[in-house]
Amino acid sequence: MAANRNDASIADCLTALNSGFEDEDRLSKLMHYVGEAGERSCAPTIAQYLGHPSDRIRHMAVHVLLHHYKLMEYADDAWRMLLTDPSDYVKEAAMNGLSSLYQGSRNTCVCGKLVQAVRQMGSLDEHTASLDWRRRGVDALLWTFLIRSIAWIMGENPTLLKYRTRVMSLDELDALIGTWKREEQGCPEDGLKGTDQ
Repeated sequence: MAANRNDASIADCLTALNSGFEDEDRLSKLMHYVGEAGERSCAPTIAQYLGHPSDRIRHMAVHVLLHHYKLMEYADDAWRMLLTDPSDYVKEAAMNGLSSLYQGSRNTCVCGKLVQAVRQMGSLDEHTASLDWRRRGVDALLWTFLIRSIAWIMGENPTLLKYRTRVMSLDELDALIGTWKREEQGCPEDGLKGTDQ
C-alpha cells in the first residue's frame, strides 16, 4: 500500500463502497482512491461494480482491477466487456486494462485476440469511420487503442509501432502478429487466461 494512504481511510472507502449509494462522482472517486492505494483486498468490492448500470462506473471498476491491481482473475470479465459492453468508453477501459495486465509479456495470442475483438466490434463511431474504415476495416480511434495495446504487450515503442503500422489493414496487422508468433515459437501456455471467449 502507498505510504500516503492509511488503513482507516481505506476502511472508510470500503464502507462507503459497500453502502449502496448511487452518486457516480463519489463512487468513481472512491474506486480511484483505493485503486491508487494499491489495496488489492478491495478487489471483491470493486468487482461488484463491473455490472453497474453506469458506463463511468464500469469503466472505473475494470480500470482499477486490471490497470492498478493487475489481477488476472478479472481477465475474463474484461474480455466480455470488450466484446459485449454497449459503451465504447468501457470497451476502451477493457482493452487498456488487458494490455496493462499483459504488458511486456510478448504474448502474441493476446495480441491476436485483441485484433479479433476489434474485428468483431467494427467501428466505434460511424462518424469517424470514413477513409480509415475503408482502408483498415476499423476507425482511427479504435486503431490507436489497438496499436497502443499491442505495443504495451509486445514491449514495443507505441509511437514507432504506430508509424510502422500507419498504412496497415487489420489483416496486415494480424499477419505481423503471426510473424511475431513464429519468432517467439508460439504462444505462452500459461498466458491465455481470458482468451477463450
